Amino acid sequence: MNFALIVDKCKVESYIVRDKKAYKLSNPELPYQFHHSVGNECFIGFWGYPFVFGGHFINWSEWNTLPDLNLDLIFVAMFHETAPNIFIDNETYIACKHDFSDLREKIDMILGNYQNYQYIIDNARKKIEQVMHPHTVAMHIYNIFKEVI
Repeated sequence: MNFALIVDKCKVESYIVRDKKAYKLSNPELPYQFHHSVGNECFIGFWGYPFVFGGHFINWSEWNTLPDLNLDLIFVAMFHETAPNIFIDNETYIACKHDFSDLREKIDMILGNYQNYQYIIDNARKKIEQVMHPHTVAMHIYNIFKEVI
């Protein structure tokens, strides 16, 4: 299972966990150590969840610069609404609590009925294709400037 935790408003760089060690996602051969961590084997804070399951930690601000990860399961911890908003609970993603107290329950629920959640994967891909379409991006930028002027 290719797992990722995506977080916004975070100073931690995107990383991947292999064999219980963190590596930079931008260069998977380089060990990654956050300044509050104890080496690349243990991170203190909620961004340490990829150590539990193996997988990726993705800083939302780096999303466009990352390689295609072909993810099976994504957990998102958004602390504000994105524009345009692609995160629609039970349509484009399944929400979990910000303290991750229900994370294990959500993972078990999804893995126990994985085929029943295919629609979320399909919806998320369609939504991303829609909001990233050049016309949609151009209109979004136009509307930003229109409000300023």
